[in-house]
Amino acid sequence: MKHWPTLPHALRPKPWTLCHGNGTGSDQDDRRLPWKRGWLRTRRSVPVPFARLQTFLPIVAGLLLAGCGQRPAADVQTSVPQSNSNTITLFVPCGMLDPMMKVRRKLESLPDKPVVKIVSDNAVVLMRKIRRGDYADILVTPGETEMNIMAKEGYVDPDSIRRFGTFRLILVVPAANRAEVKTMADLSSPKVKSVAIAEPQENSVGFYAVEALKSLGLWEAVQPKLISHWHALEAVTYVCKERVDAGIYFNSCPFETTPSELKGYHTSYKILETIPETAHPRVKVQAATLKKSRNVELAHRFLDYLVQPETQELLQASGIPNLPEESNSKP
Repeated sequence: MKHWPTLPHALRPKPWTLCHGNGTGSDQDDRRLPWKRGWLRTRRSVPVPFARLQTFLPIVAGLLLAGCGQRPAADVQTSVPQSNSNTITLFVPCGMLDPMMKVRRKLESLPDKPVVKIVSDNAVVLMRKIRRGDYADILVTPGETEMNIMAKEGYVDPDSIRRFGTFRLILVVPAANRAEVKTMADLSSPKVKSVAIAEPQENSVGFYAVEALKSLGLWEAVQPKLISHWHALEAVTYVCKERVDAGIYFNSCPFETTPSELKGYHTSYKILETIPETAHPRVKVQAATLKKSRNVELAHRFLDYLVQPETQELLQASGIPNLPEESNSKP
C-alpha cells in the first residue's frame, strides 16, 4: 500500500487526560481541534495604553524574577543539560513507564550509582519533543514504527538499536458488547459499526493491527469502520467509553504495564481474544541512543543492560515479554 487511506475520525474529540503529567496537552494536534482555532479567531484584542504598560512592567518583571529564583533546580529540565558522565535521560512511552522505572531502580543500585532520569509521555508526543530539540540520551518505543521514523529523520543512531521485548495484539470490546462480538471474524458483521486502532502511520500498535486485519482476510470489510487516533491510549478509551464496538490494542501496554492509565475504566471493557502472532510481524519493543546524546558510553551501557538475563526476567514479570533469542539484542 503506497498511501494510507483517510480514516474516519470522531468529530471534536474531548481533550484526553491520559499521560497528562508531562505536558501532553501542549502537544495536542490543533488540526483535530477546529473549535479551538475558531475560539481564538473570535477573541478580540483590547489595546492597552503605553503609559499604563510603563507603570506595571517593572512590577511584573520583579515578580517573575522572584518566582524564578524560588523554583527548585530539580524541577527544571533544560534542552541542553549540564554535562554529567554518570547521568542519562530516557524518553519512555507512558504505557511502559512502570517496567522502565523498575529497570531504573535496578541500574541505579549498582556500585557506581548511575543516575537515570525518565521523561514519560505518549510515544508520538515524545517524537515531537525530539523534533523540537528537547534533550534525551535514549528513546524507548513500543515497536518498530516509531523507531524507524526517528532513525529515518536522523535523530536516532540506527546502529545502537536494541530489541528487548515484545507484545501481543488483543481484541477488546466494551463491557456491554452490544455488537455481540466474539472473535476477530465478527468485526466484518453488519452489527459492528466502528473499530478503534491507533493511527498506524505513527504508532506500532496501529501498524500491527492493520497487518493483522489484512492477514486474516478482514481488511476490505473492516477498513471502512476504522476510527483512529494518533494518541494510542486515547484510542484505548474509545472502547472503554463505548464510542466504538471494538478495538485492537497491545495485550500488556497499558493493560498490564501501566494499569493506572486506565483508572476508572477497569470494569468497562472485556478482552475477548489474543490475535495469533502469525497474523502480523513480530512486535519488537526497542530502545536506541539519540545522536545528540552527551553521554553515549552510559547510554550504550543502559541498552546492553536491557538485554541482560536478570533484566529480561524483570521485564517479563512486569508485562514486557521477552523476545525469542533469534530476535533479541541488535537488529
